[in-house]
Amino acid sequence: MLAGRMPFWYMDLDEETFTLRRDYLKDNEGIKSVRFPVCLDGHNQRFLRITNAQEVFIYDKTRESWRSYHQQGDTALDMVNLLQVSALKESYGRNGRWAAAMESPLTLYADQGICMAKLTIPGPSTTTYQFFQILFNLENNSFTFRRKASVTIPKLTMFYISCSPNYVAIMDMSNIMIIPIQAPSLSEIAIWKIQQMAAKKTITGAHCTGLTIKNFHELMRDQKFGTLL
Repeated sequence: MLAGRMPFWYMDLDEETFTLRRDYLKDNEGIKSVRFPVCLDGHNQRFLRITNAQEVFIYDKTRESWRSYHQQGDTALDMVNLLQVSALKESYGRNGRWAAAMESPLTLYADQGICMAKLTIPGPSTTTYQFFQILFNLENNSFTFRRKASVTIPKLTMFYISCSPNYVAIMDMSNIMIIPIQAPSLSEIAIWKIQQMAAKKTITGAHCTGLTIKNFHELMRDQKFGTLL
């Protein structure tokens, strides 16, 4: 159970060392949650918390208080119902029966000024991940979901996800999958097409040993694109 004021740290950097200064976000509202807060904007101390009653709060630095946000009706995802899902995930193998707790299929990520939600839809041998951008309206204290991408891949046991305004990256123990969430530019499409021609594929279908930035500069300079065909 997470409750009470929330600690955070300022990091002060100089040429050779750094120092940490601890501070706290007040909690006069008495918010209780089983989920960890999500940092939306560290510079402006904008943190998101979801309570046990599925209420959404965002910290307001100017008022030093947590403000309640409601979900708009014209949204692509119903977060409240998804957060209420809880279950045990079971699997059977040579070494016996395994069970893992799963609070909900919805996970939130925030980085580079963007907040993304990942909806997990498990299958027999693959998993589908649907990605939604969460847009916050600071004027009327509301939020909405916009569908951005969907991908079905073989099941992963350990992986990490990072997001940016244009891409979502899924990184497992051996591969990195880049998923565009915005329409790519013409130059990005051209570079990816050249990489597909130049790179080799592993047994899992991943591209490797592609061109470096230096290789691209040499191709552009010498106009040797025909050597890839």
